[in-house]
Amino acid sequence: MITGDKLLQTFDYLEVAEFSAKSIVLGTSLGNMVPINDNQVEELRKKFLA
Repeated sequence: MITGDKLLQTFDYLEVAEFSAKSIVLGTSLGNMVPINDNQVEELRKKFLA
């Protein structure tokens, strides 16, 4: 179930959820998923959000 304050916002949330699920399913053909650690997340934040 997806909810939002406005119809367009709710649709955006649905699109993100759908794309994320599809990426996970299709990504399994590349191998097992390897989660990144907190340090790697912080490096990405500094690189792309700073």
